[in-house]
Amino acid sequence: MKLTPRELDCLHWASHGKTSWEIGQILGIAERTANFHLSNTCSKLAVCNRMAAITTALKMGLLPGAGLPGAHFDKMESLQTLPGPNDHEPGLTSTRPTGSAPRAASQHPPRHRKGGPAR
Repeated sequence: MKLTPRELDCLHWASHGKTSWEIGQILGIAERTANFHLSNTCSKLAVCNRMAAITTALKMGLLPGAGLPGAHFDKMESLQTLPGPNDHEPGLTSTRPTGSAPRAASQHPPRHRKGGPAR
């Protein structure tokens, strides 16, 4: 069983907690292509999800335990400089001033069962 360099690239970034969208941005591929490579990796390693693939690859020595695994990663741009998938959508950041009380969990009154008093 041998993983392709691109499958290893995708698995490496997945092992660092990156989403398929983020992996696509880092590697310059579509999110769907990143999912394709991760799916192929799962099939080759005979596992059902990316976390199991990461664990299996680490145990097999296919992924290093820490750090970037080779020269082909040196040219990659850090994800911290890339926009997130929701950066274009307004209202996703907190507008609550520092020190103010958090909002209540729900602004709706509690529901009561039909045919009887509330408990």
